Amino acid sequence: MEKLQRDFRKIVLIGPPNSGKGTVSNTLEKELQIFHISTGEIFRKLANEGSLLGISAREEYWGQGKLVPDNLTNNLVEEYLKKPEYQHGFVIDGFPRTFGQANFLDNLHPDHIPVILRLNNDAQLYQRAAGRVSCPRCRKVYNNQTDESLKPIREGFCDVCSGEKIIKRRDDDFEVFSKRLKDYRNDIEPMLIKYYGNRIIKIKANKKPIKVFGELFYKLNEISLSR
Repeated sequence: MEKLQRDFRKIVLIGPPNSGKGTVSNTLEKELQIFHISTGEIFRKLANEGSLLGISAREEYWGQGKLVPDNLTNNLVEEYLKKPEYQHGFVIDGFPRTFGQANFLDNLHPDHIPVILRLNNDAQLYQRAAGRVSCPRCRKVYNNQTDESLKPIREGFCDVCSGEKIIKRRDDDFEVFSKRLKDYRNDIEPMLIKYYGNRIIKIKANKKPIKVFGELFYKLNEISLSR
């Protein structure tokens, strides 16, 4: 584990909406002792706090299933990565989603490791979207339709945050989700696979979170041992 913590300090998780990026990111954050950045979570937090940037991004872009423009997203990520806690490593999910964002991140941190979660069963993704809720404070994700292990102990409340109510995300609305998934399948995934080429680690995500992380851990360890 110590060697993995040294070798894989900068990880980027790519995948369709509801493929488990947030869940895997939270596990990597804990196991590798690095910090997690979710551009979607940041924009949602800003909107909930009444920030003009967050509200604008919600009303004009992600709230309608559209991508937030590169200049806004790149600046946001750069500001976060300058913070002291991210100097020792990070795991990012929800970024990059365009060629411009991928190139921007390569210029900032050319040693980052791209990981793609592959889940080709769209019906499974829709099912996950229908049942997904999360804690607005700690970001823990729950789902009452796909996996018993993802249900909260007390229905409607976060297990971690002492009674914090769990909520459904606006971008899990059926129409918004459908647009997000279509854009990912048609544009985002093929572009990022082409951009990263052999650098990308591919993980099958059509299984329980603990098994997804197990496969990722195994592949990271293989690469680490070969260095």
